[in-house]
Amino acid sequence: MSSLKAFARMRFLFLVGFVTVGFLFAGPASADEFTTIYIVRHAEKLEGSADPSLSEAGQARADELVRMIGGDGIDAVYVTAYARTRETGAPTAVQAGIDTIEYPAGDAQFVVSQILSNHAGERVLVVGHSNTVDDIARALGATDVNDLTEHQYDQLFIIHRFGEEAHFDRLRYGAETP
Repeated sequence: MSSLKAFARMRFLFLVGFVTVGFLFAGPASADEFTTIYIVRHAEKLEGSADPSLSEAGQARADELVRMIGGDGIDAVYVTAYARTRETGAPTAVQAGIDTIEYPAGDAQFVVSQILSNHAGERVLVVGHSNTVDDIARALGATDVNDLTEHQYDQLFIIHRFGEEAHFDRLRYGAETP
């Protein structure tokens, strides 16, 4: 494992541990107080198709995502109707033993309302597109999030929601992209 990957994984595990310890000392949380949402852009895709599948690099990134977020504990995986998002979310859904849930690609408010209504207190993965992940993250309470570039695939946005409050963090996973 490269030192950058190791650092990102250690930082992620530290953040999860820090948040968990904070809740242990604060007492038990009700289901609507602690929800974790992971948001990623689909992984690298093949070129030359209107609905391309993942490339070999994209499949490796989708597999790395499972290792980064721990697929066993994921309660829901949201994907769009496109092959590249379904294929990015599939390894995590398989590891978690759940089916993916399809949402309309351009409707950030819809997916956010589904998450907040149906997955309070759970861990949710959302796979979007370069021009939608920022809208979803902002709608969940993250700030300072911009559209991803056409060649950025390594961004992992993590939003911990505590009732109406949100804590946002951004990590990188898999092979580094520009």
